[in-house]
Amino acid sequence: GTAPDASMAPTEETDEPCSPVGLDTHFAATNATLISQIAHPIELEAEWRPGQIFANRFELQRWLGSGGMGEVWLAHDRLLRCEVALKVLSARIARWPGALDTLRSETRHARELNHENIVRIFDLEEAAGRAAITMEFIDGNSLHYLLDQRPAGCLSVD
Repeated sequence: GTAPDASMAPTEETDEPCSPVGLDTHFAATNATLISQIAHPIELEAEWRPGQIFANRFELQRWLGSGGMGEVWLAHDRLLRCEVALKVLSARIARWPGALDTLRSETRHARELNHENIVRIFDLEEAAGRAAITMEFIDGNSLHYLLDQRPAGCLSVD
């Protein structure tokens, strides 16, 4: 066996290790990297502004965050008359060969997930050479904020 990783040590609040339950070490390490990227997103220069309309349907209301793929906005769906989160692929990423195919694949796979702790994915929208994923908007603290509030940046499995 290998020596335990210090990042997997029990937290002060619980005696449980900070690791995903039932996952092998490689997958857990991969998840930790992905969570880190989500929790501490890459800051991009905003491409969009409040009031802009995407795909003749989604009115951008408030910037929620940005990451390696683009920006996430609170948007008003003018057709269904409801709020959604809109993840808009950045122009820089959209120029990469295969970027749209990757986003389509991400959308298809994410739509298959169904759990109370996973945001629901609705659809992929394309307009004027740009693409965005529409998803459930959940008003609350960001993952970055929640991780900053926990010892060693760990969340409980509860």
